[in-house]
Amino acid sequence: MNNEVQQKVIGIVEGYKKLFPDEYRAVILQVKENKKKQGKSKAESLDRALMEIPETLHAMLFNNLAAEEYQWLYGNDKKGHRWLAKHYKEFTLVENI
Repeated sequence: MNNEVQQKVIGIVEGYKKLFPDEYRAVILQVKENKKKQGKSKAESLDRALMEIPETLHAMLFNNLAAEEYQWLYGNDKKGHRWLAKHYKEFTLVENI
């Protein structure tokens, strides 16, 4: 299932980038600024977010993924969320995932 979900997520993210190019560019600039502001120490990295997903993209993911697919992406084990952060580094706030 993971590969199928990954392909579905890629399609959704790429669709978002085409449908909302201005928002995408603005979010990427904001992520870069926020990444600069974040501390580099391990203690600080434990409390910060892994990525910043724009609300529009999050809504597209929520509306286009089945419940179990969405759970894989945002569930407690974080496997899907880590995959998303590695695949779309432009949304990632940390250096090492």
